[in-house]
Amino acid sequence: MAEATLIANNCDISFIIPVYNAEPFLTSCLNSILATDVDKEIIIIDDGSSDNSLEIAEAYAKLYAEIRIIQQAHQGVSSARNQGIKQAKGRYIQFVDADDRIIYTHYYGLIRFCDMNACDILRGLVVEQELDNTIGYQRKPESLNTTYPAASINGAQYFRAMQESCGFTCCWLGFYRTEFLRQHQIYFDERVSISEDNLFMIDCFLMHEVKVLYFPNYIYLYRRNAQSSTLKKDNFAGFQDILTACKIMKQKQQRLAASPDKAEMIEKMINSTYRYAYEKFYLNLNPQLKLAAKALFQEHNVAIPQE
Repeated sequence: MAEATLIANNCDISFIIPVYNAEPFLTSCLNSILATDVDKEIIIIDDGSSDNSLEIAEAYAKLYAEIRIIQQAHQGVSSARNQGIKQAKGRYIQFVDADDRIIYTHYYGLIRFCDMNACDILRGLVVEQELDNTIGYQRKPESLNTTYPAASINGAQYFRAMQESCGFTCCWLGFYRTEFLRQHQIYFDERVSISEDNLFMIDCFLMHEVKVLYFPNYIYLYRRNAQSSTLKKDNFAGFQDILTACKIMKQKQQRLAASPDKAEMIEKMINSTYRYAYEKFYLNLNPQLKLAAKALFQEHNVAIPQE
């Protein structure tokens, strides 16, 4: 990965939004971020959209000086987020998917908590909106029971707590100190566009010393999207992406051989990712593609149920 871009910080937080054909949701997403009470910038990376997403972004940019737009040919969500990291001027960075929303507005206080505790990452809780618009709330991890407003822990403690409670290790569930990401050259792996979150989370929480501020409140609404790659039939490319991510996770695991607890956490993530590949992708392949997928599973020494 290229060396970090040195850009002077001139606001508290940069919200980074990768946008690819997000026309139905982008307005709601932008309005939710604009409602936060913090000195901010909003970086929209248009990843080659073919709908009216760019026009919506440009209309907002004319109205709000804190919004700026970066355009690129379609290269995927990892590339788009990396552009945001390189260009961010905020002291902190939060990733927001264009079909989701921020639901906690008092970011000024969250930034101050992080500053006072010299934390590298803040993590909150998520609300899930299903395709039928029903709402579900992430279960709070019992091992992180804490009094309001927050608890400061290390990366491995947070990672294990999430695995034991709900498995939510998505990159958008909180924010990161910009200098922490750049100092350790933590970027999204552009070889994959599915399970890229897993690789990024391992780098953030397990590969480096990191101080995490766990905030036991709901800050983010994740919307299940009917256009999601997990709902597409015959998505063999997505299946390949996930197995590539598992291979990269194994490489990271080998680097942590001297830290058995961390290696065990990565092993658990690898196994759950293989399960995800089977349940969400393999079972939605046609018979011919299933044969090719079985061969890839065999290369990874993964046994799958007989059909």
